[in-house]
Amino acid sequence: MTAQRLLRPTVVSMYNYMQPIVASTVAIILGIGTFNLEKGIAVALVFLGVYIVTQSKSRKDLEPHPKEP
Repeated sequence: MTAQRLLRPTVVSMYNYMQPIVASTVAIILGIGTFNLEKGIAVALVFLGVYIVTQSKSRKDLEPHPKEP
């Protein structure tokens, strides 16, 4: 919780979205879970979403910068 207050929102969201992937990976390694097409698609969509968020520009970057005199 402390890190979530100190880090940028994109880092926090990546951490939150990666938790189920890590949990599923551990479950598969331990033999508790199985990997199927549905989980593969879900992992691909999570990585795609994280990539899109990290590549997007912030509102501050999109606003025109005032010219200095």
